[in-house]
Amino acid sequence: MIHHDINQFCADVFGFVGGYTNFKSYENMTDEKKAKYREKLTLLICFEYSPRKNYDISMDEVRQLVSQALEYWRDQDENMQ
Repeated sequence: MIHHDINQFCADVFGFVGGYTNFKSYENMTDEKKAKYREKLTLLICFEYSPRKNYDISMDEVRQLVSQALEYWRDQDENMQ
């Protein structure tokens, strides 16, 4: 059951990032602003889902997942144009 819950959490993170991010704006951000934005998303997700408590997933792991989700959705956005 835990494995399914973690998979669902990962899917939720991807959905959250995809729904929350305006990728045209994201692409125009400086590297510093992108880093701050990734950190903001990480904190929002941690507050919303409590991944450490519920899934034993660290903030660093959430940060990596956010980066992967941003990359995934950015690529999807580019393919749609």
